[in-house]
Amino acid sequence: MGFVLAWQPKMVVKSLVLVALVAASVFLLKSKTDPLSKKLRHLTKRAQFLNAKNGIRTRGNSFALQMVRQKAALDMAFEHKAGIGYTITKKTGNSPQRNRIKRRLRAASDICSHLFKSQYDYVLIGRTNALTTPFNILVDELEKAILTLHKQKHINKSS
Repeated sequence: MGFVLAWQPKMVVKSLVLVALVAASVFLLKSKTDPLSKKLRHLTKRAQFLNAKNGIRTRGNSFALQMVRQKAALDMAFEHKAGIGYTITKKTGNSPQRNRIKRRLRAASDICSHLFKSQYDYVLIGRTNALTTPFNILVDELEKAILTLHKQKHINKSS
């Protein structure tokens, strides 16, 4: 009986490792083939946010969206992925509310990541209404804002 007890945990560990390996390979395969898994580059420098301030913008009930073409990089290894940044003023609620707004905007932008175009930087400026707006409406609003900005870009180029 002692032999059986010593044997069973080893088999459980082996089966758990096998399950983990299968799950990891499925995740990696899905992330490479899923067209919606486009990763966005996050804006981290103040200069990137200030640069986006000079671009075109649109306003919604829950956020404002700014877009600007990325500055040409001297480094050839620079990836021209779409960049996205999130900001909220301290006048908007308290810290937990601002963090929740940012989380909701991040989740919405992950869903809309296929609409963001490479070689552009986007800044989402959260508003208090982003807390109470239903999430599906927030996503629809972001999709419309992105498409509006790209239409404005083409109008500005032609004139």
